[in-house]
Amino acid sequence: MLLCVFKGSPMKKTLGFLLFSVLSLSPPAAASGFLVSKMGGDLSGPTEPNAAAVFWNPAALGPIEGASAMLDMNFIWRDMNLRRLWPEGFDRVGRADDPGRMQIFAWLPMPALTVRPGLDWLTLGFAVYAPFGNRVHWPYYDLAAEMEKPPGERLPAPAQAYQSLTGEIETYYTTAAAAFCPFKEAGLDWLWAGVNISWVRAAVAARRLKDFAPFINEKLGAEIAPPEQLDFSGEVDMRFSGNSFAFAIGFWAQPTDWLRAGLSWTSGSQLRLPGRLGLRLPALVAQAVDAEAQVASTADLRMDLPPAVRAGVHLQPWWWLVLRLNVEYVHWQLYRDIRIENIALADENGPVDGLAEIKDFTSRRDFHNAVDARFGARFYLTDWWMVFAGAGYDTNAIGDETVTADLYDADKLGLSAGSWVRLVPLWENILGRELDRDDRLALCVGFNWIIFFDRTVRGSQADPPLDGDFRSAAYFLNLNLDARF
Repeated sequence: MLLCVFKGSPMKKTLGFLLFSVLSLSPPAAASGFLVSKMGGDLSGPTEPNAAAVFWNPAALGPIEGASAMLDMNFIWRDMNLRRLWPEGFDRVGRADDPGRMQIFAWLPMPALTVRPGLDWLTLGFAVYAPFGNRVHWPYYDLAAEMEKPPGERLPAPAQAYQSLTGEIETYYTTAAAAFCPFKEAGLDWLWAGVNISWVRAAVAARRLKDFAPFINEKLGAEIAPPEQLDFSGEVDMRFSGNSFAFAIGFWAQPTDWLRAGLSWTSGSQLRLPGRLGLRLPALVAQAVDAEAQVASTADLRMDLPPAVRAGVHLQPWWWLVLRLNVEYVHWQLYRDIRIENIALADENGPVDGLAEIKDFTSRRDFHNAVDARFGARFYLTDWWMVFAGAGYDTNAIGDETVTADLYDADKLGLSAGSWVRLVPLWENILGRELDRDDRLALCVGFNWIIFFDRTVRGSQADPPLDGDFRSAAYFLNLNLDARF
């Protein structure tokens, strides 16, 4: 008799909220560059002629003579806390008293190469990097293991368990670029144009608990099943991966020795990712739809990464001082929805009739466009040793209605500091003698502190609603070796 609860729009709504977990895995953490030049460190950007320009502005490859190689590494730590504002009258039996907390460590490498193939008007570049991504690993909760315990011995579910247990979206770019000087014969050798094309490999995964209590109560016509309790909860696990393409164009100019400017536009990318959707159903739900506890389906996830415009100005009024201003605009309004299509849920006995009509799902996202502005200064202590510092501000892309535990953003402030040194002169000063070789290798070390403004979310449309107080911070350590040949 309970079967009718899960047929028609109620069951489709159930799965829709289940799918909300994977919809949470867009990359807001990197929405506007996280206030730092992740690829290439703090010395990279749309005006900088180094190998990281393969990503930032392909035209900035033009002034690099000969060949160069860059090995860049970012180490990222992120901390986030959620103190949930529980709904009025909510029975917190079985729920953790402590706020949910997520701590992540990740590292992002970027190898990049450039070469000038015997033509003084052409420079080629190649790089592999991960410009977009988000990863969340909250305190893990093993639903199956906890359900095997007596009710009084079960561990309490953390605050965000019905939004996120683990999840990630990772995009890997393999990019080829070319910069050319179209007006060199006319004497405009200071103006370069560039283009790149990228093969994009994307992977999305998510796991969360799902509360079936509202649908059980709807059928019974009474509030029998309390919300967010383990006996009426299931689990969703999603994994998708696939390929796409993107491209960029840019311009770079240095009309005088003390001024240069860069401008680039990077296209969005349409992700079409095949994968798998798996559900662990509570016993009552499995019985209602005449299915095993484990139900799964192949499916396709579709979403669009947004285009971005980057611009920068580089001023060097004296040999010992450089001032830089970089601005990035990300058109997140293009990120309107995520669609999961071609769903055909089945268990080990074949298609599940009670879920047969669920074939697709669309969730509106409606993000806001984001702007990131960064200002930095470099101070040359000698011609081979420099220190730098900077600050930036990044606007929030996500409204209260779509914030979840793994889809969190806020206005944020970034502070950076570090040092750059050419290694041969450094060793010559340490050893007290010349090494009789050209200095073609430089090391840069930078540290960035990203401070998310505290945010109280009200009006969340997640299932269940995730109103609460959010706090977050992130830390970047960048190591960068740049070699010229």
